[in-house]
Amino acid sequence: MQLAALAGTRVFATEAAHNAEHVEALGAEAVIDFRTEDISTRVRELPDGRGLDAVVDTIGTDSATANLQLLVHGGGLAAIAGRPDLSAVPPFGMAPSVHEIAFGAAYTVGDERARARLAGMLADLLALTAEDRLDPMPARGIALEDVPAALVELSGRGVRGKLVYVRD
Repeated sequence: MQLAALAGTRVFATEAAHNAEHVEALGAEAVIDFRTEDISTRVRELPDGRGLDAVVDTIGTDSATANLQLLVHGGGLAAIAGRPDLSAVPPFGMAPSVHEIAFGAAYTVGDERARARLAGMLADLLALTAEDRLDPMPARGIALEDVPAALVELSGRGVRGKLVYVRD
């Protein structure tokens, strides 16, 4: 969200109402409460009502599949936690562009060029952080023995920010 806002993109986010102020501070122009509002209806109510040019889905396959319906013709979906089911989109219709976010793949199936591009992206992120233009949002540090419990905590989707391993 922060990167999209820095790039000058209009950002709309889905989040629980109690987190709306925080999400707006990160760059969201509008926040849709996924607990009480119909996301598709609200997207159609946004300025111009045409749908979204892009969606970044961080939830999973079901969410990514549902989010395909929010896209305009030729819109893009970046899936972080699960691929959408493309059978939900009629062939030769909306022509979505679907992208998996799989940074580790640069090391497992990528070549030297892919790894260099990934390193360049990291350098850019670190520069933005050093310039205080990007907040990495560390929530708290954790010890190595606390990693299993932290993973369970993260799976509950209640952590605001990042849990960071801290060496003893």
